[in-house]
Amino acid sequence: MGTTGERRPFRFEPSAISTPNEHELVNVFTQNGSELFGSLFFLLGSAEDAVDALDEVWTRCWKSGQVNSIKNVRAWVFRNLYTVVREKSRLEWLRKHKTIDVSSIMEQSDVVSIEDAFLSFLRNTVAGLPFEERAVYLLRQNGSLSYQQIAQTTGDSLAGVKSKMRAALAKIHTSFKKNEGSIREKVFEQNIGASAET
Repeated sequence: MGTTGERRPFRFEPSAISTPNEHELVNVFTQNGSELFGSLFFLLGSAEDAVDALDEVWTRCWKSGQVNSIKNVRAWVFRNLYTVVREKSRLEWLRKHKTIDVSSIMEQSDVVSIEDAFLSFLRNTVAGLPFEERAVYLLRQNGSLSYQQIAQTTGDSLAGVKSKMRAALAKIHTSFKKNEGSIREKVFEQNIGASAET
C-alpha cells in the first residue's frame, strides 16, 4: 500500500552494479519506491521524516556489503527499513503521541472513482492503527514478509505478530463496513457535481 511523495534519487555508481543481487536491490528501490516511502510515512508520521529515512535505508543497504549473500532482497530491504525506524531516537514518543498528518502527502482533490476513495480510506485507517499493528500490517502487505520474518525483524513472538495482524485486519474490516455506504455516497455526489460543472 504505497503512497505519493517527493523522494530523493538514490545515489550509486551504475558501473558498480555487477551482480544479480545488486541489480535486484536497485530494482527494489526504483520500482517499489512508493511502497517503501509509504511504509516509512505510516510508521514515522510525516513525509519529511519518511524522505530522510528512505535515503538512510538505501545507504544502509547499498553500503552493507551483505546484498550478495541475501536470498530475498526485497524482504531484506524491508527488514532494514524497520530497523531504521526502530533506531530513531524518538520512536517511543512516536508510538505514544504522534498523530500522522495524512494530508501532508496525500492529495486532497475530489475523489472521482470508488477505487481511489477506498484506497484513500484504507490509508487513513492504517494511519490510525497503533504503531505495532501498523508495522506488522505494512511489513506483511508492503514488504511481503512472512510472519516468521516479521517476528525476527520486530523481536516479537510469532504468536504476537499473528495476533497484531488479526487485530489490524479486524479494525480495518470493521471501519470499512461502518463507512462503506458513506464512501460510495460521497463518490456519487462528487461525480454528479463534476458532471454538472462541465
